[in-house]
Amino acid sequence: MPVAEHDNSAAEDFAFWDDYCKRYIDPLLDAGDYSDQERASHRDFIRKYVIPAIGPRPRPSVVKPRMAIAPHGGPSDPSINYTAKKALARFGFAVNGPDSFTTEDPLGVKTSYEALARLAEDKDSGVDLRWLDCLMTLYPSPDEINVAADSSLYKNYSRRVALAAGVDFDGPRRNLKVYLSPFIKHAMTGKSENEIVFDAVKNLEPGGPALRPAVELLEDYLSTRTGDFYLGNQFIGIDCADPSKARVKLYMATNTARFDYIRTAMTLSGRLNDEFTAKGMEILGDIWHLLLDEPEGISADWNKPRNKLENALPGVFLSYEIRAGVELPDVKVYVPMWLYHKSDEAVAKNLDRIFTKLRDRGAMGEWAWDKGVGEGYPTFFNKTL
Repeated sequence: MPVAEHDNSAAEDFAFWDDYCKRYIDPLLDAGDYSDQERASHRDFIRKYVIPAIGPRPRPSVVKPRMAIAPHGGPSDPSINYTAKKALARFGFAVNGPDSFTTEDPLGVKTSYEALARLAEDKDSGVDLRWLDCLMTLYPSPDEINVAADSSLYKNYSRRVALAAGVDFDGPRRNLKVYLSPFIKHAMTGKSENEIVFDAVKNLEPGGPALRPAVELLEDYLSTRTGDFYLGNQFIGIDCADPSKARVKLYMATNTARFDYIRTAMTLSGRLNDEFTAKGMEILGDIWHLLLDEPEGISADWNKPRNKLENALPGVFLSYEIRAGVELPDVKVYVPMWLYHKSDEAVAKNLDRIFTKLRDRGAMGEWAWDKGVGEGYPTFFNKTL
């Protein structure tokens, strides 16, 4: 989108985010496996679709809810994924249209949806909005918006966004994911966030019935689990793709870093007991103390308190990935290392130890070690720090 099309304020917003993206996303694209033509195409996409979707630049007069997964409290989360064969750049961002969180759109829902819908115009994204349209029932109708905005629960909205998105840059293609929060509906109705999320996923159209077995397994685990720790849905993540092939990811927050509790949540109290899961838990147990900045080791029943940071996440996150026709969810754990480390230097040292352990175990492919961690990872940080 040419800057000339904006008024002065909008042009300044565009210039701010354009500079930001050049400093943080361009190095990701340079570190990934892309041709010059693919990099140019992705950069054009960012300027045309992503920057307008991020919304106005930060300024004291405009208070915006912050990206829940960003430690700095900003509206974006650039990252790179080193797989066994290649490196993929990814950019996550809170979606804030120009009228988000104003009297015209107090919850930021309407303009955020419109900004996301524009991404469907991109021919290299293959965006399918059917699941997103279905899940918009999580948000209030225009007649209900002011009631929701005035609710007492909504006042704790500082780290929650109505809609967030992530774009994976995979070769010449761009794969869009959208993240929706059940919190507004929870604030309005008093229903639990878990109940809201499970009902929404089971009733997705098309394809909801094919997702039910995995959802019901999760419901059964949550209704019978033991362990004094919180485990609740914070976001629904969906692939904006053909629903027959798309994934749903349920992101659940915990308030614990105890490995025995995390292991229980990841195996659904033993319901996931296959060889692949058992091997994964063995590897995770071998590096857990390093993820928490405890290089001397810890017991499985010890909980490390998180750092006291304003608006910080409650603790470790888990995601339960569900696909049509697959009865068991694929479970991942996300450890915000900045919540448990004393410094960035400590994070870097422990990441080095973790990567080395994974290499020695054969859990990291040769390419990921030689070209990813050994070469691309340091190069990327040298360019951005």
